[in-house]
Amino acid sequence: MMIHANAIHTASLSREQEYLAGWQRARAELDNFRKRVNQEQASQQLRTRQEVITPLLGLADTFQTMAEHLPDDLTNHAWALGVVYVARQIKQILREYGVVPIEAIGHQFDPEKHEAVSKVSKLGTASGCVVEVLQTGYVLEDRVIRPAKVKVAK
Repeated sequence: MMIHANAIHTASLSREQEYLAGWQRARAELDNFRKRVNQEQASQQLRTRQEVITPLLGLADTFQTMAEHLPDDLTNHAWALGVVYVARQIKQILREYGVVPIEAIGHQFDPEKHEAVSKVSKLGTASGCVVEVLQTGYVLEDRVIRPAKVKVAK
């Protein structure tokens, strides 16, 4: 009789362990599923932000160029001050959305961040160093959304 009770107890223990292991596997699968869904959502949000922001970079370039090249006789003109204000506002909005300009001048050429348009000779500058930016590049989080177009020292 004693052997029979121990066998029943052992059988129920292994059944309990089996249920516990199954529950733990199911919980781990659910946790992994949640993580995967969260990663996919974050990735999709980043792609959507990039799709919206990328076409606006040309507008940002245009206003920045206008603000940098204002004729001296227009520096205090209301229209010109409005252009400068809009350029600053666009730059601020891009920053708020995590878009950062790529630093290039004086940095070593990096094909991940820069697109070399030409090589130029420049005294006192190391070979492969960026000497001029023709078009600003931008990074969204860790992703280059537009490389900087640059001139590089020979």
